[in-house]
Amino acid sequence: MSDKTNNQTLTLNTYEQMAQHYIDRTPTSIDGDYKQYLDNFLASVSKDAKILEIGSAVGTDADYIESKGYGVTRTDVVNAFLQYQRNKGKCISRFNVLEDRLHQYFDLIIASAVFLHFDLQQFDQAVVNVKNHLEKNGHFALAVKKGRGEEYTSEKMESPRYFRYWTEPELATRLHNNGFSADIATGSDNKWLYCLATLNDSQ
Repeated sequence: MSDKTNNQTLTLNTYEQMAQHYIDRTPTSIDGDYKQYLDNFLASVSKDAKILEIGSAVGTDADYIESKGYGVTRTDVVNAFLQYQRNKGKCISRFNVLEDRLHQYFDLIIASAVFLHFDLQQFDQAVVNVKNHLEKNGHFALAVKKGRGEEYTSEKMESPRYFRYWTEPELATRLHNNGFSADIATGSDNKWLYCLATLNDSQ
């Protein structure tokens, strides 16, 4: 698509401008398939593991992770979400996985509904940065939308966002090519892929 190079600017602007709309429509609890897979992700590490969340948004996932007895480093790139969580007394840092470096290493990095906003080049770039933040044999948990192709859509946010959709074999191959082995499951709604990728020994 002709304006593909602007996908991040457009998508982040939508989140900034429509943050309250997103907050109002975001569930405040974790349940269903996602609860099951989030529990599976957490089971891959010990309670004292260092966990990084990319794209914490309103903090629902981080709150759930902490309720299970884990610590989590919250991050986001959207200023409106950073301010929202700080207003709630949460500690959260600005982090853009496409370009920033935290100079810390983590046992588990979680990114739910984040990498679906990246085109293929950006996806690879972000995965390399994830690798640079992982301990040896660390885990990378991500959730992306199932499907094919890419599009800009105003669905749910009333302002356009960029999405790239994935098939299970395509996601597994892409992660393998970037040094991960991947365990991928399809949600019962057939709309989401939940993936726990493990950094290979040789990486």
